[in-house]
Amino acid sequence: MKNLVTTIVQELVDIPEKVKVTETRMASIIIFEVDVAVKDRGKVIGKSGNTIEALRTLAHCIGKKHGHKVTVNLIDDVKYQEAK
Repeated sequence: MKNLVTTIVQELVDIPEKVKVTETRMASIIIFEVDVAVKDRGKVIGKSGNTIEALRTLAHCIGKKHGHKVTVNLIDDVKYQEAK
């Protein structure tokens, strides 16, 4: 599923090589942290948050089918971005 999240986000942004998706698993919970270039955050969030919510819904539905609770978080901490 990490590959699916990565591919979808890469198709949304202008700088796909900056897309990094980190997967963390805890029991039946999977958390995907999506990191993109600062200028691409708006494209991933979408108008009124519709795009990121659609990605979360898709990941949640796929995860539920396999018995997992899935969360997708967009990293938006500017200090984190500058540290890279």
